[in-house]
Amino acid sequence: MHVRARLLGGLLISTLLSFVCKSSEASTLTVTYDQLLGTLTAMRDRQPVAIPPGGTLKVPPGTQVVLAVTNTNTALYQCSTSATEEAAPEAVALKQYLGVFQPYAADLLSRSLPSQGLMDAQRPKPSKELTDVYKALDSLHAITLAALSALDAQADTARFEAVRLAFRDRMTPELESDAQRLVVGRKLVKALDDLALATRDDPDVERRKPAADLLARTESILVYLRDVESLVAAVRSAKRTWSDTLGSVAATKTRAISLTVTPRKGSLQAGLAGRPAYTANVRVAPRWFLQPNVGLGLLVSPGSEFTTYEMDRSGATPVPVPTGSFDSRVTYGLSLALTPEPLHELNAGCSLWLAEVTINPSDEVRAIGLGFAISRGLLKLSAGWLWTRHQVATGTQIDETYGSPEGFVGLAVSGWLE
Repeated sequence: MHVRARLLGGLLISTLLSFVCKSSEASTLTVTYDQLLGTLTAMRDRQPVAIPPGGTLKVPPGTQVVLAVTNTNTALYQCSTSATEEAAPEAVALKQYLGVFQPYAADLLSRSLPSQGLMDAQRPKPSKELTDVYKALDSLHAITLAALSALDAQADTARFEAVRLAFRDRMTPELESDAQRLVVGRKLVKALDDLALATRDDPDVERRKPAADLLARTESILVYLRDVESLVAAVRSAKRTWSDTLGSVAATKTRAISLTVTPRKGSLQAGLAGRPAYTANVRVAPRWFLQPNVGLGLLVSPGSEFTTYEMDRSGATPVPVPTGSFDSRVTYGLSLALTPEPLHELNAGCSLWLAEVTINPSDEVRAIGLGFAISRGLLKLSAGWLWTRHQVATGTQIDETYGSPEGFVGLAVSGWLE
């Protein structure tokens, strides 16, 4: 009997959860930040959705969540998302209840590039190796200016894509086959190596000095090369929009999502981004087919007063005799109410709960009630029928039963769990 009861209880709980958490057909929720306008909007299947105060959006379980940024420039701004999940309050309450029953800096180039004065210094008969390094640096400087000019031109959103394509075509012959490294970078590294070898064996002190000064800055020159390659890659792949799909909403999980847009920290882009960092926090929660409401309050059942018995063993045959009464006309109960979404939060903030189960789990009083309720704010008024466990005399023994139901009314403090 106990095994069968547990199996039946588990089947009842799983059936209730599957019905309450029933989802509609697959849909997509898109939350978009317009960086130009500074606005955050939401659309569900191309229909506008208002973002309520507190930022919690209710959607059916299984809804795909997409975060997007428009009117941006991914060469200047880095977009990222993070998401954490926690159990939906409805699921927590229901589980607990059923247990009882989620301008780039202007001087940047002067710091990054070797001294222009050094590059332009008039040296007597510079060596071929030194001239090759200067030529490579001049080419790298020209590419840097072209990339920064393209970024400046992309501020005109109408020309954004045309500028990007023109820059991509301009850079095609400047890139290695992997489209990541610059051809001039390979030439620059070779020129520096050749210069180091030539300087080591050059007996001319005057010619060796500028070469030695330049070689002393090899590390900063190579860092500058990598920065230019990163800048070129960013401008070639720049987009006005960005999005990230975070997957579907679980039926029993609330998801806290953070969208962050920050200026890129690449040394050559630093300061070009004209807008400050932005962070938007949104919560996405499942919208259940049935809305739950959990409450705790008083129950009044005028007919719930019952006779108590004990066995009289003075005669040949023990018989039950009345000893008093058990008064359960006023008690308390923990209630779970359910209603379809259209009946939740009707006019004036009222909700009509079509089904309510109330239990009194104390050791002294065991009662279960079925009925309906109406609520407004935190107060809920209930009515229905209450079964209370009590003693009955049957022949020569005393049994306990829930017997016939008695009418009850209840007043509870409850809340629709947001």
